[in-house]
Amino acid sequence: MKKFKKAFSFFTALVLVIAMIAGCTPSQQGQGGQGTAQPGDTTQPAAERRDHIVLAQTSDVGTFNPFLTGTMTETRVLYNIYDALIRAHVVTGEMVPYIAESFTVSDDGLVFTFNIRQGVTFHNGDSLDAHDIYENYLLWRVSANHVNLIEDLDTVTVLDDYTIEFRLSQPNALFLLFLSDAGIIHARVFNEDPVAFAAMPVGTGPYRVVAHHVGTRIELERHEGYFLPVPISTAEIRIVPDANVLAVALEMGEIDFSDNIAMASVSVLEGVDRLTMHSLEGIQINFVTFNVEKPPFDDVRVRQAVAYALNRQTIVDIAREGLAFPTEIAFLPGMPFEPQNHRTYGYNPQRARELLAEAGFPDGITIDEPFITFQTLARDAEVIQNQLSEVGINASIEIMEINTFFSRYGTGDFQIAVSGWNSFHSHPDFYMRLYRSDNIGAANGARFNNPVFDDLATQAIRTMDSAEAARLYDELYTLIMEEMPIAPFLITGFVMAYDNDLVVENPNSKVNRIMHMSWR
Repeated sequence: MKKFKKAFSFFTALVLVIAMIAGCTPSQQGQGGQGTAQPGDTTQPAAERRDHIVLAQTSDVGTFNPFLTGTMTETRVLYNIYDALIRAHVVTGEMVPYIAESFTVSDDGLVFTFNIRQGVTFHNGDSLDAHDIYENYLLWRVSANHVNLIEDLDTVTVLDDYTIEFRLSQPNALFLLFLSDAGIIHARVFNEDPVAFAAMPVGTGPYRVVAHHVGTRIELERHEGYFLPVPISTAEIRIVPDANVLAVALEMGEIDFSDNIAMASVSVLEGVDRLTMHSLEGIQINFVTFNVEKPPFDDVRVRQAVAYALNRQTIVDIAREGLAFPTEIAFLPGMPFEPQNHRTYGYNPQRARELLAEAGFPDGITIDEPFITFQTLARDAEVIQNQLSEVGINASIEIMEINTFFSRYGTGDFQIAVSGWNSFHSHPDFYMRLYRSDNIGAANGARFNNPVFDDLATQAIRTMDSAEAARLYDELYTLIMEEMPIAPFLITGFVMAYDNDLVVENPNSKVNRIMHMSWR
């Protein structure tokens, strides 16, 4: 397995879809033309293959409702259940039609017309047409998870049973990218009983949910009406919270694939001949989140004090055994529009104590509520707890089941937390969601509400000028590094392990759909 290095070599290959949308010529973007590429190469050799796969992850999904999902774990499972109109190809970044058979974009970049693939069926056998897409649009309008998608969307019109038009009020450089994240559900079934739907969803994706044994496993079955080949007919997603148990199960052949490998298990699994190991570097930012609505973290000086108290390299060395990278900013190397002029927060415990004194806490602070986090970030939180205590900030830690954590996190039922964020897309706007006020209750756990920030973030996705976008993102990062609603401390990645006989079509993807796996 390729080891983590002190450089982000993987980012030279990482897909930057925004370059295709915002930085290319109109002919490269598809404006005035068509997107007609096929959804990935799923052709497999006609060799003898197994028909079942067992995958493992460390936490369960809390819901199959895409309007409520808040974790990467949930999103990755849902990618197997729902298709979108289009998806960004994991290697080329090209916008590939899925439910849509093709699409056109007007020369002014305001009108997107999608021709719906005929013969697409939902998991219950119902046929899909353009009216179903419109019903999804009505749900997007009231979903916190789809705010960016509908922000500049003026009208949606069903032109006929298999043609639908999206008209923007003004250009939006990321509209197609936002649309590629919007999984299409059976809206009529959802509207009949949203609670039941959240437990047993109905989509059009390559797999349907057969059973969900909460906390134990999710059983999936190939959607026989799917329009592309799906090599493996049944799949079990096993929930294995304990890293040691997961490693042993992989070693013994009880699990075929997992991309939730704990750092402590890497050296052991590298010695297992039957396994292939692969790493994806630098795709998740971990950070301390402050609830800016609650004292003492409603005072920016206290938030800045925490930022100065973090010895990020020590957190990497102890909590991540060196297999991560320190950072002070919610920005991944390789993303476009790298900010230049922001404030920095190098390790400075003396400055942290001075800021606490300025905020009225010369003798330090004891936080009333526990420092909340979930199991995979528990070691990060423990190291941070010790570092904060050295400058006089004292708090206990409460380690939660991940879905319980995000429920508390989303409602603001905490003072301080350790969390993380990663996106399938490498563009700074997907990290701006951590700060936008319309994402409070979703990605914006800090409950940061700054109209100036919101306006700048909106301008940044509306401009088609790269130099202007760079200026706006620089201004955005300058603002948030001053306000410090979250304090980033490291960038980490994923390590996956899988059976040597398993073909994983795109191992460098952040989302390995089961339909893109097959047995040799």
